[in-house]
Amino acid sequence: RVGEIKGRLYLVTEYVRGENLADLELPIPWTRALEVGIGLARGLAAAHRQGVLHRDLKLSNAVIDEGGQVKLLDFGLAKLVDVGDRAESSSPSHARERTEDPVALAGKNALTMAASRISDTLRAEQTDATAPTPKLKERREATPRLVTTSGDTGDGEDLRTRRERFGAWNRSGASITRVGTVMGTPHYMAPELWLADPASRRSDVYALGVVLYILVAGRPPHDAETPFELAMEVQENDPPPLIDVAPACDPRLAAIIDRCLHRDPYERFAAGDELRTALEMLQMPARARGGKV
Repeated sequence: RVGEIKGRLYLVTEYVRGENLADLELPIPWTRALEVGIGLARGLAAAHRQGVLHRDLKLSNAVIDEGGQVKLLDFGLAKLVDVGDRAESSSPSHARERTEDPVALAGKNALTMAASRISDTLRAEQTDATAPTPKLKERREATPRLVTTSGDTGDGEDLRTRRERFGAWNRSGASITRVGTVMGTPHYMAPELWLADPASRRSDVYALGVVLYILVAGRPPHDAETPFELAMEVQENDPPPLIDVAPACDPRLAAIIDRCLHRDPYERFAAGDELRTALEMLQMPARARGGKV
């Protein structure tokens, strides 16, 4: 529920008791990962249908409640985009940011209204994240400067001299942002986000793919010692096929997860609904899928 008291906006969300995905003993059986993936995809699809991007989907932002349902949490970095093409076509203009005053969005449901206000707050504090920047490949020798949402400003230190300080970065799950450059949590960030391209439904799909890869394989898709090295790795190399890392996984699920992690965003599932459909098909009897029994 969203409201306003004496000029101050407030947001009331559901309190969820349960187990955080980041606390699970990994890897988990692929059948359980499929159930979790369907739950996450349904939540993501609901957000995407309202024009909301999550932008920070990761293990620690999902909970299995006491009833066994998967809950997608923490829309603190959420962003509102146009919903004219709900299926998100292959056109690069599929996720252009809204420019209307949030007051004009009063007829939207609570989730959309909340994301709009959160987005406006972020924009008031940050520069335009869509401003063009040189590709990382063209500035390998440049010094990335990071600000972490976990409280470490980084002070613009050279990442190459900070290996020890970042020794646990890939285990902490802390989000990182560089104003006008990157936003998210390193291992879950799609390649295009490292280039300061705008977040999209497809970058959310990538993040969900990383979650599923970790659940099944017990490790992230890419290995790197610093965010800088990870940025290079995700742009230059595909992750190892999941079936090679976790041979016990159903090849169909492995193929779906691999597609989520494609370096080309237009080779991924277009949005949460498309991914949800693909995952749910794996739970259907062969006859219902049109296959042999």
